[in-house]
Amino acid sequence: MTQQTDNNTDDKLELRISRHIDAPPARIWQLIEDHMAEWWCPRPWWVEIVERDFRAGGRSVTIMHGPDGERFEDEGIYLEVIPERRIVFTDAMTCDWQPQGPFMIGILEMEPEGSGTRYSGIARHWTREAYEQHKEMGFETGWAAVADQAAELAERADFRQRIIDAPIEQVFDAIRDPQRLARWWGPNGFSSTFDTFDFRVGGDWRFTMHGADGKDYPNTNRFVEIADNRRVVIEHLSDEHHFTLTLNLSRDGERTKVGWYQRFDTIEHYREIAEFVAQMNEQNLDRLAAEVSKRPKD
Repeated sequence: MTQQTDNNTDDKLELRISRHIDAPPARIWQLIEDHMAEWWCPRPWWVEIVERDFRAGGRSVTIMHGPDGERFEDEGIYLEVIPERRIVFTDAMTCDWQPQGPFMIGILEMEPEGSGTRYSGIARHWTREAYEQHKEMGFETGWAAVADQAAELAERADFRQRIIDAPIEQVFDAIRDPQRLARWWGPNGFSSTFDTFDFRVGGDWRFTMHGADGKDYPNTNRFVEIADNRRVVIEHLSDEHHFTLTLNLSRDGERTKVGWYQRFDTIEHYREIAEFVAQMNEQNLDRLAAEVSKRPKD
Protein backbone atom coordinates (compact mmCIF):
# COMPACT_ATOMS: atom_id res chain seq x y z
CA MET A 1 0.00 0.00 0.00
CA THR A 2 1.34 3.41 -0.96
CA GLN A 3 1.63 6.05 1.73
CA GLN A 4 1.03 9.70 0.77
CA THR A 5 2.76 12.43 2.73
CA ASP A 6 2.25 16.15 2.23
CA ASN A 7 5.46 17.88 3.33
CA ASN A 8 4.53 21.41 2.27
CA THR A 9 6.38 24.17 4.11
CA ASP A 10 6.83 27.85 3.30
CA ASP A 11 10.33 27.26 1.97
CA LYS A 12 9.84 23.80 0.42
CA LEU A 13 6.70 23.36 -1.65
CA GLU A 14 6.96 19.59 -1.78
CA LEU A 15 4.57 16.75 -2.51
CA ARG A 16 5.64 13.19 -1.73
CA ILE A 17 4.47 9.59 -1.93
CA SER A 18 6.31 6.64 -0.43
CA ARG A 19 5.84 2.88 -0.22
CA HIS A 20 7.70 -0.32 0.51
CA ILE A 21 8.34 -2.59 -2.47
CA ASP A 22 9.21 -6.21 -1.75
CA ALA A 23 12.12 -6.28 -4.21
CA PRO A 24 15.71 -5.01 -4.05
CA PRO A 25 16.74 -1.61 -5.46
CA ALA A 26 18.57 -3.29 -8.35
CA ARG A 27 15.32 -4.80 -9.64
CA ILE A 28 13.47 -1.50 -9.39
CA TRP A 29 16.34 0.23 -11.17
CA GLN A 30 15.98 -2.28 -14.01
CA LEU A 31 12.34 -1.24 -14.33
CA ILE A 32 13.35 2.42 -14.45
CA GLU A 33 16.19 1.92 -16.89
CA ASP A 34 14.59 -0.47 -19.38
CA HIS A 35 10.84 -0.77 -18.77
CA MET A 36 9.51 2.65 -17.76
CA ALA A 37 6.90 2.75 -20.54
CA GLU A 38 5.03 -0.11 -18.87
CA TRP A 39 4.42 1.60 -15.52
CA TRP A 40 5.24 5.34 -15.67
CA CYS A 41 1.65 6.52 -16.14
CA PRO A 42 -1.57 5.70 -14.25
CA ARG A 43 -3.74 3.32 -16.25
CA PRO A 44 -5.68 3.67 -18.51
CA TRP A 45 -3.28 6.39 -19.65
CA TRP A 46 -0.03 5.26 -21.25
CA VAL A 47 3.31 6.91 -21.86
CA GLU A 48 5.38 7.09 -25.03
CA ILE A 49 9.11 7.46 -24.43
CA VAL A 50 10.23 9.66 -27.32
CA GLU A 51 13.78 10.31 -26.14
CA ARG A 52 15.69 9.50 -23.00
CA ASP A 53 19.38 10.31 -22.56
CA PHE A 54 19.75 8.74 -19.15
CA ARG A 55 22.55 10.85 -17.62
CA ALA A 56 22.94 14.18 -15.83
CA GLY A 57 22.19 16.86 -18.43
CA GLY A 58 20.53 14.35 -20.76
CA ARG A 59 17.29 15.10 -22.59
CA SER A 60 13.94 13.54 -21.67
CA VAL A 61 10.87 13.72 -23.90
CA THR A 62 7.68 11.83 -23.15
CA ILE A 63 4.11 11.93 -24.39
CA MET A 64 1.27 10.84 -22.13
CA HIS A 65 -1.77 9.52 -24.01
CA GLY A 66 -5.24 9.39 -22.49
CA PRO A 67 -8.04 6.91 -23.21
CA ASP A 68 -10.07 9.56 -25.05
CA GLY A 69 -7.26 10.81 -27.26
CA GLU A 70 -5.74 13.23 -24.77
CA ARG A 71 -2.09 14.04 -25.38
CA PHE A 72 0.35 15.71 -23.01
CA GLU A 73 3.96 16.21 -24.14
CA ASP A 74 6.70 16.92 -21.62
CA GLU A 75 10.33 17.86 -22.25
CA GLY A 76 13.06 18.36 -19.69
CA ILE A 77 16.44 17.16 -18.52
CA TYR A 78 17.94 14.87 -15.94
CA LEU A 79 19.84 16.69 -13.21
CA GLU A 80 21.17 13.66 -11.34
CA VAL A 81 21.26 9.93 -12.09
CA ILE A 82 22.66 7.64 -9.39
CA PRO A 83 22.04 3.98 -10.27
CA GLU A 84 19.86 2.11 -7.78
CA ARG A 85 19.61 5.21 -5.59
CA ARG A 86 18.20 8.44 -7.06
CA ILE A 87 16.99 10.22 -10.20
CA VAL A 88 16.36 13.97 -10.32
CA PHE A 89 14.69 15.61 -13.31
CA THR A 90 13.06 18.92 -14.20
CA ASP A 91 11.02 20.64 -16.88
CA ALA A 92 12.65 24.01 -16.13
CA MET A 93 15.00 23.84 -19.12
CA THR A 94 15.84 21.91 -22.25
CA CYS A 95 19.01 19.91 -22.82
CA ASP A 96 20.64 22.86 -24.64
CA TRP A 97 20.04 25.02 -21.55
CA GLN A 98 17.11 26.95 -22.91
CA PRO A 99 14.80 28.01 -20.06
CA GLN A 100 11.13 27.12 -20.23
CA GLY A 101 8.19 27.68 -17.92
CA PRO A 102 9.16 25.61 -14.87
CA PHE A 103 6.60 23.46 -13.07
CA MET A 104 8.59 21.18 -10.80
CA ILE A 105 11.69 19.23 -9.92
CA GLY A 106 10.91 15.51 -9.75
CA ILE A 107 12.86 13.05 -7.62
CA LEU A 108 12.69 9.25 -7.47
CA GLU A 109 14.51 7.69 -4.53
CA MET A 110 15.24 4.07 -3.67
CA GLU A 111 16.56 3.10 -0.25
CA PRO A 112 17.18 -0.47 0.95
CA GLU A 113 14.56 -1.45 3.52
CA GLY A 114 14.89 -4.96 4.92
CA SER A 115 14.94 -7.34 1.96
CA GLY A 116 13.09 -4.77 -0.16
CA THR A 117 13.12 -1.09 -1.03
CA ARG A 118 11.61 2.13 0.26
CA TYR A 119 10.51 3.85 -2.96
CA SER A 120 9.69 7.57 -2.83
CA GLY A 121 8.38 9.95 -5.48
CA ILE A 122 8.87 13.64 -4.73
CA ALA A 123 7.79 16.80 -6.56
CA ARG A 124 9.21 20.20 -5.56
CA HIS A 125 7.70 23.37 -6.99
CA TRP A 126 8.91 26.92 -7.62
CA THR A 127 5.66 28.58 -6.59
CA ARG A 128 2.73 27.91 -4.33
CA GLU A 129 0.51 28.26 -7.40
CA ALA A 130 2.32 25.37 -9.12
CA TYR A 131 2.22 23.36 -5.90
CA GLU A 132 -1.53 23.82 -5.52
CA GLN A 133 -2.09 23.12 -9.22
CA HIS A 134 -0.18 19.85 -9.02
CA LYS A 135 -2.09 18.85 -5.91
CA GLU A 136 -5.42 19.61 -7.61
CA MET A 137 -4.32 17.65 -10.68
CA GLY A 138 -4.18 14.56 -8.46
CA PHE A 139 -0.50 14.21 -7.59
CA GLU A 140 -1.08 11.84 -4.70
CA THR A 141 -3.48 9.57 -6.56
CA GLY A 142 -1.46 9.55 -9.78
CA TRP A 143 2.02 9.11 -8.37
CA ALA A 144 0.74 6.51 -5.89
CA ALA A 145 -0.79 4.55 -8.78
CA VAL A 146 2.51 4.69 -10.64
CA ALA A 147 4.36 3.39 -7.55
CA ASP A 148 1.83 0.58 -7.20
CA GLN A 149 2.27 -0.36 -10.86
CA ALA A 150 6.05 -0.48 -10.40
CA ALA A 151 5.60 -2.67 -7.31
CA GLU A 152 3.30 -5.01 -9.22
CA LEU A 153 6.05 -5.65 -11.76
CA ALA A 154 8.96 -5.74 -9.32
CA GLU A 155 7.29 -8.11 -6.88
CA ARG A 156 5.37 -10.60 -9.01
CA ALA A 157 6.21 -10.35 -12.70
CA ASP A 158 8.79 -11.64 -15.11
CA PHE A 159 9.79 -8.75 -17.34
CA ARG A 160 12.21 -8.66 -20.21
CA GLN A 161 13.01 -6.74 -23.37
CA ARG A 162 14.17 -7.58 -26.86
CA ILE A 163 15.18 -5.43 -29.83
CA ILE A 164 14.03 -7.05 -33.09
CA ASP A 165 15.53 -5.93 -36.36
CA ALA A 166 12.25 -5.32 -38.17
CA PRO A 167 9.60 -2.59 -38.37
CA ILE A 168 6.89 -2.61 -35.73
CA GLU A 169 4.21 -3.55 -38.27
CA GLN A 170 6.01 -6.80 -39.12
CA VAL A 171 6.38 -7.74 -35.46
CA PHE A 172 2.71 -7.05 -34.76
CA ASP A 173 1.73 -9.12 -37.80
CA ALA A 174 3.57 -12.11 -36.32
CA ILE A 175 1.37 -11.76 -33.22
CA ARG A 176 -2.07 -11.26 -34.82
CA ASP A 177 -1.66 -13.82 -37.63
CA PRO A 178 -2.62 -17.20 -36.09
CA GLN A 179 -0.56 -19.23 -38.56
CA ARG A 180 2.56 -17.24 -37.78
CA LEU A 181 1.83 -17.12 -34.04
CA ALA A 182 1.51 -20.91 -33.94
CA ARG A 183 5.00 -21.23 -35.39
CA TRP A 184 6.74 -19.30 -32.63
CA TRP A 185 4.52 -19.47 -29.55
CA GLY A 186 5.96 -21.41 -26.63
CA PRO A 187 9.45 -22.44 -25.53
CA ASN A 188 11.90 -24.51 -27.53
CA GLY A 189 10.69 -27.96 -28.50
CA PHE A 190 6.99 -27.07 -28.26
CA SER A 191 4.43 -26.78 -31.03
CA SER A 192 0.83 -25.57 -30.89
CA THR A 193 -2.52 -26.48 -32.40
CA PHE A 194 -5.02 -23.62 -32.30
CA ASP A 195 -8.69 -24.44 -31.74
CA THR A 196 -10.03 -20.88 -31.39
CA PHE A 197 -8.30 -17.58 -32.17
CA ASP A 198 -10.65 -14.60 -31.91
CA PHE A 199 -8.26 -11.67 -32.07
CA ARG A 200 -10.36 -8.89 -30.56
CA VAL A 201 -10.87 -7.47 -27.08
CA GLY A 202 -12.81 -10.10 -25.14
CA GLY A 203 -12.08 -12.76 -27.75
CA ASP A 204 -11.07 -16.30 -26.79
CA TRP A 205 -7.84 -18.03 -27.70
CA ARG A 206 -7.82 -21.77 -27.02
CA PHE A 207 -5.01 -24.03 -28.10
CA THR A 208 -3.03 -27.11 -27.17
CA MET A 209 0.71 -27.02 -26.70
CA HIS A 210 2.53 -30.21 -27.62
CA GLY A 211 5.68 -30.82 -25.60
CA ALA A 212 8.85 -32.55 -26.72
CA ASP A 213 8.00 -35.25 -24.17
CA GLY A 214 4.84 -36.12 -26.07
CA LYS A 215 2.48 -34.56 -23.53
CA ASP A 216 -0.30 -32.18 -24.47
CA TYR A 217 -1.04 -29.01 -22.49
CA PRO A 218 -4.47 -27.39 -23.11
CA ASN A 219 -4.51 -23.58 -22.79
CA THR A 220 -7.43 -21.18 -22.48
CA ASN A 221 -6.81 -17.45 -22.84
CA ARG A 222 -8.70 -14.23 -23.44
CA PHE A 223 -7.59 -11.05 -25.19
CA VAL A 224 -7.98 -8.22 -22.67
CA GLU A 225 -6.50 -5.35 -24.65
CA ILE A 226 -5.37 -4.85 -28.26
CA ALA A 227 -3.85 -1.68 -29.67
CA ASP A 228 -2.61 -2.17 -33.25
CA ASN A 229 1.17 -2.02 -33.59
CA ARG A 230 1.56 -1.13 -29.91
CA ARG A 231 0.15 -3.47 -27.27
CA VAL A 232 -1.53 -6.84 -26.67
CA VAL A 233 -2.69 -8.04 -23.25
CA ILE A 234 -3.64 -11.69 -22.76
CA GLU A 235 -5.21 -13.28 -19.68
CA HIS A 236 -4.33 -16.92 -19.13
CA LEU A 237 -7.44 -18.51 -17.60
CA SER A 238 -6.23 -21.16 -15.18
CA ASP A 239 -6.93 -21.78 -11.51
CA GLU A 240 -3.49 -23.28 -11.02
CA HIS A 241 -1.36 -20.85 -13.05
CA HIS A 242 -3.41 -17.74 -13.66
CA PHE A 243 -1.45 -14.81 -15.11
CA THR A 244 -1.65 -11.83 -17.44
CA LEU A 245 0.82 -11.43 -20.28
CA THR A 246 1.47 -8.03 -21.84
CA LEU A 247 3.42 -7.45 -25.06
CA ASN A 248 4.42 -3.81 -25.56
CA LEU A 249 5.83 -2.71 -28.90
CA SER A 250 7.65 0.57 -29.53
CA ARG A 251 9.76 1.90 -32.37
CA ASP A 252 13.52 1.95 -32.05
CA GLY A 253 14.49 3.66 -35.28
CA GLU A 254 13.69 1.09 -37.97
CA ARG A 255 13.72 -1.68 -35.37
CA THR A 256 11.16 -2.70 -32.75
CA LYS A 257 11.55 -2.83 -29.00
CA VAL A 258 9.44 -5.61 -27.50
CA GLY A 259 8.57 -5.46 -23.80
CA TRP A 260 7.34 -8.78 -22.37
CA TYR A 261 5.57 -8.73 -18.99
CA GLN A 262 4.11 -11.84 -17.33
CA ARG A 263 2.26 -10.88 -14.13
CA PHE A 264 1.14 -13.45 -11.56
CA ASP A 265 -1.53 -13.00 -8.88
CA THR A 266 0.75 -13.42 -5.86
CA ILE A 267 4.38 -12.91 -4.95
CA GLU A 268 4.56 -16.50 -3.70
CA HIS A 269 3.34 -17.98 -6.98
CA TYR A 270 5.77 -15.92 -9.03
CA ARG A 271 8.77 -16.74 -6.86
CA GLU A 272 7.95 -20.44 -6.95
CA ILE A 273 8.30 -20.59 -10.73
CA ALA A 274 10.41 -17.48 -11.48
CA GLU A 275 13.49 -19.32 -12.75
CA PHE A 276 11.47 -21.58 -15.04
CA VAL A 277 9.36 -18.69 -16.39
CA ALA A 278 12.44 -16.56 -17.14
CA GLN A 279 13.99 -19.31 -19.23
CA MET A 280 10.77 -20.04 -21.11
CA ASN A 281 10.08 -16.39 -21.89
CA GLU A 282 13.58 -15.85 -23.28
CA GLN A 283 13.06 -18.82 -25.59
CA ASN A 284 9.70 -17.43 -26.67
CA LEU A 285 11.29 -14.11 -27.59
CA ASP A 286 14.03 -15.98 -29.48
CA ARG A 287 11.36 -17.74 -31.52
CA LEU A 288 9.45 -14.50 -32.17
CA ALA A 289 12.63 -12.83 -33.46
CA ALA A 290 13.37 -15.84 -35.67
CA GLU A 291 9.82 -15.83 -37.09
CA VAL A 292 9.95 -12.13 -37.92
CA SER A 293 13.35 -12.51 -39.58
CA LYS A 294 11.86 -15.00 -42.07
CA ARG A 295 9.72 -12.26 -43.64
CA PRO A 296 11.50 -10.20 -46.33
CA LYS A 297 11.78 -6.54 -45.46
CA ASP A 298 9.64 -4.16 -47.53
